[in-house]
Amino acid sequence: MPLHVFVTGHARSGTTIMLEILNSSPDVFIIDEGELYLNTLARDFAEYYNSRAAAKQGLELAKGFFLPPRLLAGLRGDEILERLGRVFRLTGDKVALGPNRAEQVIFSIS
Repeated sequence: MPLHVFVTGHARSGTTIMLEILNSSPDVFIIDEGELYLNTLARDFAEYYNSRAAAKQGLELAKGFFLPPRLLAGLRGDEILERLGRVFRLTGDKVALGPNRAEQVIFSIS
């Protein structure tokens, strides 16, 4: 049974390097700051996430920084985790907390 993991931490606390280390395993796929807890009902999450990632940091083709849109097109964030969970033992999202993102201190995991 796949497990969902959420890496949570404050900015500049090492969450990105932790994400990269975890994603180096073939059993893990953690999305870098996907904000799934805010966008669980949005369709085409992969397109939204990839366009945001490209604008933010240049499109990195590393696992976690990029979602393969052909495999995950038209799905909500929770559906993407479920689909990734068929391939990877651990899937999840990185949540970065910060003073300018007050909504990030209140999130729920269902």
